[in-house]
Amino acid sequence: GLSSHGIQWFPEVLTYNNLKQLKEDWKINVFRIAMYSDAYVANPDSIKQKLINTVNDCINLDMYVIIDWHILADNNPNTYYEQANTFFEEISSMYSNNPNVIYEICNEPNGNNITWNNEVKPYAEKIIPTIRKNSPKSLIIVGTPDWCKQLKPVADNPLEFKNIAYSCHFYSGTHGKELQDNIDYALNKNICIFVSECGLTDASGNGNKYFNEFDSWINFLNNKNISWIFWSFANKDESSSILSPNFPINDSNTNI
Repeated sequence: GLSSHGIQWFPEVLTYNNLKQLKEDWKINVFRIAMYSDAYVANPDSIKQKLINTVNDCINLDMYVIIDWHILADNNPNTYYEQANTFFEEISSMYSNNPNVIYEICNEPNGNNITWNNEVKPYAEKIIPTIRKNSPKSLIIVGTPDWCKQLKPVADNPLEFKNIAYSCHFYSGTHGKELQDNIDYALNKNICIFVSECGLTDASGNGNKYFNEFDSWINFLNNKNISWIFWSFANKDESSSILSPNFPINDSNTNI
């Protein structure tokens, strides 16, 4: 599948027609909506409405859709815990038991002091019951420390909930065998891994494109039956964007 960039920056490309082309021509079956937590906290109503519109488009197209609470600059998922809990209470009520909807509750926890045991797991243990109350069977993806690369502490101390996946992110110009070994470590402990973000640049999302390394990663993931989402469906002027900066976003007849 594909991920949007921050919907506060590139909302215009998220149209029904574009998503329809992605499904029919590109053969994606899941779309991830990156809703940055700090942008939501600053302007919740308009950001949330854009997310809801895109979720509904994906459902109408019979695709899976990931609602991504995209922490990044806030580092610690607990920074906006109250806002996250209110958001997931409302959204999981709106899409109660809808099999299309997947919840990603904290993108890329990061920072030297942000650990699985002390910050991320306690956050997840509070947010997951909020979603489960309204949607008991929905898949929930939980972020892992160090920009979704630190999998061993998770595998050694997993959450005690069913139907949980743990996110791992890679960029083929930066990450290689060491991260793949961490994935194997988790899989060997029966931990479900979901690559909810990846790209063929370095970790900055810009610079050169590492096609051979990316192909190697996809072969690895396919051999392990691991789902993956590519970053990003946007017309941002950077190497990791699917669309060029001059993509005619207002032309409904344009093919992606």
